[in-house]
This record gives sequence, structure tokens and C-alpha cells, in this order.
Amino acid sequence: MTCDSMINKNCQLFPLFAALLALTGCVNLKPSLSQMRSFTLGPVAVDVVEAEAGVERALYIQRPQLPTFLDGSRLSYRTASGELKYLPSARWAEPLNEGVARAVALYLGRSGLGEAPAFYPWPNTKAEAAVLTLAFERFSANESGTVQIVVNWQVSGAGWAPQQTRFISESIDWEIDRPETLVAAFNQALAELAGEIADALSKK
Repeated sequence: MTCDSMINKNCQLFPLFAALLALTGCVNLKPSLSQMRSFTLGPVAVDVVEAEAGVERALYIQRPQLPTFLDGSRLSYRTASGELKYLPSARWAEPLNEGVARAVALYLGRSGLGEAPAFYPWPNTKAEAAVLTLAFERFSANESGTVQIVVNWQVSGAGWAPQQTRFISESIDWEIDRPETLVAAFNQALAELAGEIADALSKK
């Protein structure tokens, strides 16, 4: 075989090798941003129930305290061994502590306490507002298909006797290959939390 024929042969094979390399690279690519689905917490429809006479009081929700492994934007769940795994194409559209604060505020607005409370990250502009603190021990899902939240909540402020209660939600089902079911389960748990808080505050 002459040198010229060898060169021609290599030139013919080069595009094939390049195409194979490109195909291999595509197989190993992570989901692109265009493939990611972004989710937020809280009700889609905002409907405020009017408060009963003498019930409505200003309330402000401080920055919720969440486990530090939830600081990222990816939706996650834990295995039986405690390993943290991430859903491949789903993320939170905002910092989770902001989403939790807003969701609880909106659910409280539906509870008959009147106007939805102000909430983090916006400042508390009412000096008379009672302050609601939320310290989460658990805000997680597991691979067996259940979601549960555990949170210590406290309301304090002028005109309010300090109150602290530990809330444990029911175990709520979700499906690992359907991130929207994870979001729905967290929303259900936060709505239950808001309901308990509203019941306690309405008795004050």
C-alpha cells in the first residue's frame, strides 16, 4: 500500500471515529438545563378566608430552619442506609427556606386568620406582629415512597403568650419517578402544619 492510499484511507476513517466519540459523549451527558423541571411550594390558587371578629392579628414568619443538606436546589430523597440521592431532572425554583415560608403563609391565609402573614425574605414591617419560628427536624422523603416533616414551631410577640409545639405530619405517599408527587406531598404536610398553627392561634 502506498503512502498516498494510506493517507486517503485514514482521511475516510477519521469522520467515523469522530462521530463515534460524539455519540459516546452524548450518552454520558447530564440532563441539560432545558430538560430540568422547576418546582415551587404552596397553593397555586391564592384564596384568603376572612377572619372571624377578634381573631385576626398581624403575624410574621421568620426564616425557616432546615437541615443543611437541603441547602442545594435539587429535589432529593434518602435511602434506607441514609444515602442522599437526587431526582435527575427536577429542582427547586427558589431557595427552599423561602419556598417553605411562603407556602406556610399562604396556607395560613386560607385558614380563617385573615390576611396571609408577611414572611421571610421580606422584612417585618409591623412592630405589633407576632413572630412565627419554624425549626425543622425533618423535611425529607425516602426511597420506600413516603414523605414526612417534623418541625418545632413557636409564636411569640406582644399580646401573645409564648407557645411552642412539635408537629409531626402523617406519612404521605410519593413516587420516585414523578417529582410532582414529592412536591404535592410536601404541600400536603405544610398545609397540615398551617392548620395546626391556625387552630392554636384562633384560641388565643
